[in-house]
Amino acid sequence: MGHGAGHAAADLAAGLIGTIAAGEALIASPDQAGTGFITGTLTESEPPWNAGAAWAVLVPWQGLRRLENQVRAELGLRPVWRGGSGRNTRECARAVARMAPALPEYRAAEVESELRAWCQLGLALNAVHRPPQWYVIDMPDGTDPPDCPHCTRGSLRANPALGVVACIYPNCPPAVAGSRPWAEISNVGGKLTWRWEDGLVQP
Repeated sequence: MGHGAGHAAADLAAGLIGTIAAGEALIASPDQAGTGFITGTLTESEPPWNAGAAWAVLVPWQGLRRLENQVRAELGLRPVWRGGSGRNTRECARAVARMAPALPEYRAAEVESELRAWCQLGLALNAVHRPPQWYVIDMPDGTDPPDCPHCTRGSLRANPALGVVACIYPNCPPAVAGSRPWAEISNVGGKLTWRWEDGLVQP
């Protein structure tokens, strides 16, 4: 596997850790009926907790532990058994990302696809009683932010709580296909950079 593939798995794991944290913060607050920003699906909760947030936490909680031992078996390693804490979940995500580049290319792509799907669960969450907090991007150097690399529109917005940017254009090709594009935000020395799921770095 190439160096870019290793970055992709690491970025997805970092994004997943952030979206799980967002789900944990919202899990005790019941949803109001609304449309998920990322997936466009209707999220309604009847019980006195946020079902979407619980889903965004518990699905990767179980899935990461399963995936880690699948990957370990494929690499000839012994299984590991992790406790149920959030710290163990984060360590599990990082371990999967570290091992993914050692897999055959097709299998590493499958692992990245699972991580990406779990990220989508958290990215789809609405804040309770208010719209999702996606802001117009203010570049530190005063320049205009770059366009979305998928639809070439100036439709990117930032979510500081999740540390990501995403395209809000409804007909952006990945969004139409069911997975709204997003990139992890980095700020090094006052310079913003965004690393997309496919390894592209902007600006």
